Amino acid sequence: MAKLSRTRATSNNAVVRVFLQDSSSATGAGITGLTSASSGLKISLAREMDAVTTNYTVAGSTIESITTLGTYAAPTATKIRFKEIDATNWPGMYELHAAQALLGTGDTSRFLTGLVVGASNLAPCPFEVQLDTNDSSDVYSRIGANGAGLTALGDARIVNLDATVSTRMATFTLPANFASLSITASGLVALSAAGVQSIWDALTSALATVGSIGKLLVTNVDTLISSRTKPADTQAAVTLVATVTNLTNAPTNGDLTATMKTSVTAAVPSAAAIRIEMDSNSTVLAAIQTAVGNISNLSAFANMFGPAVFEIPDSGTVLVPFTIVFKDADGHLVDVDTNAVTLAAINAAGTSRANWSAVTHASTGVYTANYSLASSATKESLHLSATATVSAAARRADFGVLVSDLDVSTSIGTILATMATETNATANKATVLVDTAALLARLTTTRAAHLDYLTAAPPTAADVRTEMDANSSRLASAATEVNATTNKNTVAAAIAAVQSDTDNIQTRLPPALQGGLMPAVIDADAILDALDSLQTGLADTPAALLVAAQASPMHAHVRIIHDVVLDGAGTEADPMRPA
Repeated sequence: MAKLSRTRATSNNAVVRVFLQDSSSATGAGITGLTSASSGLKISLAREMDAVTTNYTVAGSTIESITTLGTYAAPTATKIRFKEIDATNWPGMYELHAAQALLGTGDTSRFLTGLVVGASNLAPCPFEVQLDTNDSSDVYSRIGANGAGLTALGDARIVNLDATVSTRMATFTLPANFASLSITASGLVALSAAGVQSIWDALTSALATVGSIGKLLVTNVDTLISSRTKPADTQAAVTLVATVTNLTNAPTNGDLTATMKTSVTAAVPSAAAIRIEMDSNSTVLAAIQTAVGNISNLSAFANMFGPAVFEIPDSGTVLVPFTIVFKDADGHLVDVDTNAVTLAAINAAGTSRANWSAVTHASTGVYTANYSLASSATKESLHLSATATVSAAARRADFGVLVSDLDVSTSIGTILATMATETNATANKATVLVDTAALLARLTTTRAAHLDYLTAAPPTAADVRTEMDANSSRLASAATEVNATTNKNTVAAAIAAVQSDTDNIQTRLPPALQGGLMPAVIDADAILDALDSLQTGLADTPAALLVAAQASPMHAHVRIIHDVVLDGAGTEADPMRPA
């Protein structure tokens, strides 16, 4: 309830000012714009001793306006005056002019209570006016001129105020010898030499109490201070300098040793020189710089965590989760101011791609958010950032991602399908597998070594014959020997058969060794080696050559001579004969 300043009950000035609040304001602001005609307005007043209130309402036309604010004007009988004071500079303040009878001395009431209610958005406003029949002028009148009225208080001591104080000094008696004191303008008493001596004498003789200044002076200052010797421990620590040197007094440059001169005359390094030395040679600073450089993409105060690659979905939208953490200077997790985290995403051209969800405060210092990635997203690189403040200090975390249409599963499927197609397109793969197995079964270590030559075109039978005719020294020697014998025609016929058989050797090879694989089994070098072995086995005479030809396993396998097919193993038990 508002308590208003006193109002003298006998005064003709019954001006009351009250503050009215706006009930719709969250800050308790005053209401403005009310008038004596505001709908629903009601003012009720009652003295302390009244049994009922006196009510004034707009509806009853008992509230009227004020002509001049601050100047009391008695309202019309049964009415009260009401007006806003200043809506701009004093919003909510209103002035009331009540009937003087309500503030008079009709009874012993000590206060007047009022209530203003009813208007739209007006908060009920109770107020109280203290009723007092005395003011400062009443007090003065009661004291009266020269205090004559104080006698009515009945205090017997008042009769002692029968004259001025100055008249009382005439009968005042000063202390003895007071006039002999020499008092300065500052109020100090100036002592004579005799007075000072008297004080000293009293200190050194009369004051014998232990601990008093007089007793201490007499006891301790009993002789000249200069005669006192140094304490034993101090004396022992002091070494007398018997010889005066250049350094016992203030030394000069000429008095110093060479080492001292160097130290004194050397120039003090400048701050720039110290910085250059530190930058160039400080291993500690270099180690610190290396350690700082080795720090990964982590901030001491803020970090973002999420996938580094965004894969564009085939359709619809996917949510990519991110976590952002903030720390204080000691590395502890800490909430940001008002839990406000700002997220951004821009591409290399500076275009915003901030498709972020609302930030969720997961726990102390930990925040989460989702990035929305649609199937229509552009393949590009993005720079993500999270900013906030901790106790008004800025925090920032940055993160780089690549938006890509990888579609790994589709790519793998395409590769597998292509492999299957290529495999199925191979003609006669069953035949190839069979032939390959047969070829591997016939390979020996020596034959396998010849597989390295498969990349070259295989020699034909004509190539083999040409190589033998041109370069086989042993075949040439054998021909010479044969031509020199009487049986050379027979041997020549046999060799011709061998030559014919060689021309047709490819036609009699197993199927697995046909089709260009002959170099893996028979080549020019192998035939030359065989012929060389044959020449070694021939005797120097035609007879021996014939015996060797008949006994050689190589010739025992000749089956056709002059188109005659032979049979038999070529031994005595099974001689060769026409089939």
